[in-house]
Amino acid sequence: FTLMVPMLSGYIAYSIADRPGLAPGLIGGLLAAQLQAGFLGGIVSGFLAGYIALFIAKKVKLPTSLESLKPILIIPLLGTLSVGLIMFYVVGQPVAHIFELMKDFLNNMGTTNAVLMGIILASMMCIDLGGPINKAAYAFTVGLLTTNTYMPMAAT
Repeated sequence: FTLMVPMLSGYIAYSIADRPGLAPGLIGGLLAAQLQAGFLGGIVSGFLAGYIALFIAKKVKLPTSLESLKPILIIPLLGTLSVGLIMFYVVGQPVAHIFELMKDFLNNMGTTNAVLMGIILASMMCIDLGGPINKAAYAFTVGLLTTNTYMPMAAT
């Protein structure tokens, strides 16, 4: 599961900004994993990387001789620098704290609450059969596998 968070982050950024967002997303995901922000940090860094890369692609104007370097060098470099600084100094620690609280809550959950969460997750899985609600429930439970919390996976 070491590369799960960077892949999640990278491909969220890829879906937003295409190829120029992939490298900043992967590196943002690595930072999220190093900062113990888990899959929540990966999601945040993926969105950050995607929208920063999209912003750079739209706003940075280069001479025509350097325009071909923009999607393969300029956007990934500036995007990685921006995402790295934002993740390290602004977003990383609060998201890591939220992730830790969520992990502790799930690990200390009693059987009544666990049954309720199982019902909610199972309902989310069967409502749209492969749509966004289904994917959100599954991503949540797979993300919890990185924290050795296996119980919610039984509902999905």
